[in-house]
Amino acid sequence: MAKLFHILVILCLISPSIIDAEPETPSVKVAFIKNGFLWIQGNDKIEMVTDKKASYSHPPQWSFDGKIPLYQKEVSETINENKVTQNELCIYEVETEKHRKIFYDLGFTPKWTYNQDFLGYIAGGGRIVFGFKNKNLKVTELPAYFTFDLTPKNYAEMGFTWVDDTSLIVSRVTESEWSNAAKKRPKPSLYFLTLTGENK
Repeated sequence: MAKLFHILVILCLISPSIIDAEPETPSVKVAFIKNGFLWIQGNDKIEMVTDKKASYSHPPQWSFDGKIPLYQKEVSETINENKVTQNELCIYEVETEKHRKIFYDLGFTPKWTYNQDFLGYIAGGGRIVFGFKNKNLKVTELPAYFTFDLTPKNYAEMGFTWVDDTSLIVSRVTESEWSNAAKKRPKPSLYFLTLTGENK
């Protein structure tokens, strides 16, 4: 038996063509910001997919299936006669070549789930010194554009992380005004949430 094994190994070394395999080349796509524009590189081509120059607050992120890059750009708007800058959360659908705004006034970096096109983000920008309020956790299912609001009334979200594709752990406080005295600030608690409504 050992002799037969040695003969097979020698034959494989002498004639490697009998064990030839066709290499698989996965389709690698890269999204990046260059000169104020969003670009996508893949399938041996590079294309600029935004047509207006902008400032981007974070690098783009791909959905798990590589079909939707997410990007955040800074936009200036006039609110009550004051010009303010807000973060706008957008996606680009590679297959349809369409841009869609998901939300504006984003407070924290959004996060995709691991194996589905669910996008979690905390809506409500502004610095925390303006108060522990107006920070709501939302999850948008794409490409259906159905949004779950997961923050109960009178609470504010401080951060979150995905546990799996349908559950999250959230750091949450009771809404309150800012205080320079640390003892007067609300203490965050961790909550386990699911998209089906379970809350622990």
